[in-house]
Amino acid sequence: MENLFQKLSSEKKLHYIDSLGEYYNPQEAFFLLEVLNNNKEYDLVRIAAIESFSLKCLASESDEVQESCARNLLEVAEKDEDTDVRNYALQALSWFKSIEWLPQIIADIVLNQNEDPLVRESAFAILVSQKQNASSQQIFNKLLSDSVFGKSAERYIHD
Repeated sequence: MENLFQKLSSEKKLHYIDSLGEYYNPQEAFFLLEVLNNNKEYDLVRIAAIESFSLKCLASESDEVQESCARNLLEVAEKDEDTDVRNYALQALSWFKSIEWLPQIIADIVLNQNEDPLVRESAFAILVSQKQNASSQQIFNKLLSDSVFGKSAERYIHD
């Protein structure tokens, strides 16, 4: 499947990814994971793969599958060179509200004032999606003096 996919135009790759649907299928999830991790692939194709991969993982009723998917997205968010891809990986992670360890893990991203502003905003969205989480509350407190997120963090403390 991957060799045929590589020969498609970017537009046809996007249509193919869209055609996969949202139901969890391990083979399709693995394929999408390969696409989203391929930094030679066009970024819009990778972003579409992130969205489709995330929706498939969330459709799974398995906590283990969702945890594994979140770890894969987190790796992209932390290590990828393309800030757009990192941004979308973090946005997708904000959908994983049941993964309680996420706020603690993304703390370095949101607290780093030298980080890309959009990447920081997406990391902040994870905190907001889990605003009742004790780790999120701790990070909100650390952000009170942040020039970008201070006022927003204040709103979410014990909201």
